[in-house]
Amino acid sequence: MNAFKTNGKTVVITGSNRGIGAALTNEFLKQNWQVFGGVRRPSSDRQMQAGAAYQEFQIDVQDSNSVNNAFAKLREDFHSRGSSLDLLINNAGVYEDAEANFTEISEQALFKSFDVNAMGAMRVTKAALSLLLAAPQPLVANVSSLMGSISDNTGGGSYAYRMSKAALNMFTKSFSIDYPQIASVVLHPGWVKTEMGGPNAPTSTEDSARGLVKLLTTAKLKSLSGRFFDFEGDEISW
Repeated sequence: MNAFKTNGKTVVITGSNRGIGAALTNEFLKQNWQVFGGVRRPSSDRQMQAGAAYQEFQIDVQDSNSVNNAFAKLREDFHSRGSSLDLLINNAGVYEDAEANFTEISEQALFKSFDVNAMGAMRVTKAALSLLLAAPQPLVANVSSLMGSISDNTGGGSYAYRMSKAALNMFTKSFSIDYPQIASVVLHPGWVKTEMGGPNAPTSTEDSARGLVKLLTTAKLKSLSGRFFDFEGDEISW
């Protein structure tokens, strides 16, 4: 990976090739961050369009070997440049049971939801831990959903998605306690116009990303660690 001029800040974003992940990537690039985008299928065309400040790498958050291999290569690159990881955004996620009622949910949908949405974030955070600990003010941001809030659930349904996001929230809370030197937050990007959110969603990916990046780059993050926020900076109850 070639060296290039940035503001000195580095972020890794999983699922950077579409939806919220792509919008976050674009917003961080506008603010001159060095962005490493993790995707299952890297694209040379996407890499060329984004420019040198964006480096895409292959990762499947469901596969421990894929995650470990990806971060082994990233560590080599970071160490060669004497840099560390300022921000990890676990954004990759799935919504397997959007239309299914309780009696229709398959075990496969449940297992995949937990594997990607909760365990995937844990795998990536574990693999990135040494890079984060080397940073002066490291941050882990896990993209969850208001649908993972137990107290906000008044509509029922979406069992696999809700349960897996609630598990992601609990992971974040525990991690924030075990690693107080790393600020850790849960993010609700809003109901966003993406493949997952659908065309009727009221929030654009650009607006969501601008709000999330503002929160992640201007807030006193140590005081916010272990908490849950939406893209407008408002705290959400568990």
